[in-house]
Amino acid sequence: MLEAKPQNWSVLFHATLAAWRQGDIALCRVEFASYEQALAWARTQEMGQFPLATLMENDRVLAVYLEPPPDPLLMRQERVEIPALPVAPASGGH
Repeated sequence: MLEAKPQNWSVLFHATLAAWRQGDIALCRVEFASYEQALAWARTQEMGQFPLATLMENDRVLAVYLEPPPDPLLMRQERVEIPALPVAPASGGH
């Protein structure tokens, strides 16, 4: 019987979107026991220091979070979520 792989949640912080797209190593990685903790951290923590955060489940990117420009009218600001699109399987024919 196959055992289910344990879920490991993490948030990776990157300097820029371009750095993440190029596969640069994350500047910071934080591990979490639950999805809810990781999600809250990706949306709100290290604002101003890291413009981009990725929410990971094991080795799979769930979403990317981009920091918007500062808005002095807001008391609290969060990163904007960009959900990861599932990768379609490659097809052999047309």
